Amino acid sequence: MEKRRLDAFQARCLRIFLGVKHSMISRISNADVLARAQCRFLSSVLLERQMLLMGDLASRPDSDILRRSVFSEGSMQLRGSNGPRGRGRPWATWAGEVFKHTVTAAGNFDSLSRLWLGMPAAKSAWQALVRQYCTS
Repeated sequence: MEKRRLDAFQARCLRIFLGVKHSMISRISNADVLARAQCRFLSSVLLERQMLLMGDLASRPDSDILRRSVFSEGSMQLRGSNGPRGRGRPWATWAGEVFKHTVTAAGNFDSLSRLWLGMPAAKSAWQALVRQYCTS
């Protein structure tokens, strides 16, 4: 839902910058407006940056406060909530949503942990994998 709203806002702004009328009048789709402006959907750029940040947080030492706020200490598992679970549907968290995308991009959890904890060459491989995942 939010992804669609973000992309629609971007297309609306680009239409103003490029002087293209509303899609009902001009019959030019948002994808055509983005192609004319030679840019990507803002939601895919945002997802790419979030996935790269998640990988950066995972490769930091356990003593790092940002890493401890997302991951459990000494592991690659996401940190759980403290206390009893409330009623209703669980909240969608930033870490949970981005983690789903990172596992999907890597194929499985084992290859993801190898990419995150590997050598500097693995970091560039992770960046290339994220770019490919977000542009497809």
